[in-house]
Amino acid sequence: MVPAVPLDIDGVLGRRVRIAGHFAGVVRIEAVDDLDGAYEIRVRTEDGLLDETFLEVSEVESGAIQPIDERTQLASGDDLFDLVEARRIELAFTHDPNFAVSLSGIRGLPHQITAVYRHMLPQARLRFVLADDPGAGKTIMAGLLMKELHLRGVADRVLILCPAPLTVQWQDELLDKFDEHYEVLDSHKVRWQLGGNAWQQTDRAIASLDFAKRDEILPDLLLADWDLVVIDEAHKCAAASYFDAEEQRDKMDRTKRYALAEELSRRSERLLLMTATPHSGDKERFQNFLKLLDPDQFADGDLAVEQIGRADSPYFLRRQKEDLRDEEGAKLFVERSVHVQPFTLSRLELRLYEDVSQYIQEFLGQASGRRGNAVALARTVMQRRLASSLGAIHSSLRKRAERIEVKIREVEALPPSERAAKLAELRLIDGFDSEQDLDDADDEQETGALEGVVVAETLDQLRVEVARLKELVVQAQQAIDAGEEAKLTALRDCLQRSELAEIQDGRGKLLIFTEHRDTLAYLEDHLKLWGYSTCSIHGGVPPMERKAIQQDFHQSKIGRASCRERV
Repeated sequence: MVPAVPLDIDGVLGRRVRIAGHFAGVVRIEAVDDLDGAYEIRVRTEDGLLDETFLEVSEVESGAIQPIDERTQLASGDDLFDLVEARRIELAFTHDPNFAVSLSGIRGLPHQITAVYRHMLPQARLRFVLADDPGAGKTIMAGLLMKELHLRGVADRVLILCPAPLTVQWQDELLDKFDEHYEVLDSHKVRWQLGGNAWQQTDRAIASLDFAKRDEILPDLLLADWDLVVIDEAHKCAAASYFDAEEQRDKMDRTKRYALAEELSRRSERLLLMTATPHSGDKERFQNFLKLLDPDQFADGDLAVEQIGRADSPYFLRRQKEDLRDEEGAKLFVERSVHVQPFTLSRLELRLYEDVSQYIQEFLGQASGRRGNAVALARTVMQRRLASSLGAIHSSLRKRAERIEVKIREVEALPPSERAAKLAELRLIDGFDSEQDLDDADDEQETGALEGVVVAETLDQLRVEVARLKELVVQAQQAIDAGEEAKLTALRDCLQRSELAEIQDGRGKLLIFTEHRDTLAYLEDHLKLWGYSTCSIHGGVPPMERKAIQQDFHQSKIGRASCRERV
């Protein structure tokens, strides 16, 4: 029998080793105790943490401890080249004033270059409102700024806040045009993540403005430090001023959005507010908006107007579409040729429009408080879908009837003594935000409001509403079956005009935007019946699939009509 080989304790103390089956990475042995048949080994991990483990003699004999060769090794020529090249790229911005443009997949337009490299980038402490007209490329400008700051090593942690429907769009734009990977943080990733604060663990984050302001979310968000905070559609961060007669002084009525922006402004060295409508006509609201940049600098209203009015203002930049030019000095935006396609509702459509409007007034009446906001959203969504298409309103009415029927069955299944409490529970409104308007609501919220919000207080009232909904569903189906939908007929007439002849013979392509997803599906079905090849994109299409559809639309040599849900 071969005697056991003892561990050379002096030979491993202080050494960096791998201990297979005990530690995932390399550790440094700090101390070893011989326990007569086993060894207690205390180590320090690469993170500097102390840990310990026990090794049987048999494990030592089998080579569980593998010392790391710490002798100086000569780098290969390829590795040395990579090191020098990495350092060259790291310092390239000192020689190329527009380095981010060179590294990005964009064509930097003069007004974009001016905004980033003349107005924003030179500022050591950035506090800026970018208020160009829609279509000027504010997302591109923000992306260039973030890229340049990251290349300079001063903005490794960036937070982007925007309306919920725009979060994925931001993520897609930054990846596609700047090769920058940002993570969208939502309720699932923030509230159900184990092992720490998601805001602190994510260096490049995108989140919904209304999600971030929630009482249960905000405290963790404010624990994180950010080098740059970007707020898109920043005009939604509003605050009104009023005079408190009791205290005899002016006060500010802050919305939760404003309070969130205010806290982030205090904690961040760089703040970029993006909006195409910075001024709503209320002078005091606008001054409060500017105070997000610096409350002391914009304490005086007249001085604030003077500061942002300067051509070289370090705080504010606004350009209109008509003034933007390309590299050759030509107008950047060509004039639109707008043609209004008139149509007249058929008898069945007009009757349906009037009857649904009456239903809305009768069964989705006015309410107050948080319930009032949810009911108002349901009313607006219903009215918009009514105006969108027969397909959209038919689907909406049917789904609402089905949803309320489910609620009725839930109540009927209970003993009579418990039904009142269940009805009250069904009328509770969860998840609706009094600060949100329709543009802030995503598809899930719209659908939830349209199908789930009820004003009825009794079981009989619910049954009456379902009966009326079913009558309207039949009425909508009759209008569809008549084949005389005015908007569809007008669209078909428009497509047959000589200006769009290239669509018919397969040479051209057409983009059609719809307000709602039900209308998109309804329209796509009819386009196919008319002989058009179609593809569609909506907010529920995953980013990679969306890119594939876009690429197919651009590269296909077959005449296509692309239907897109407007978000």
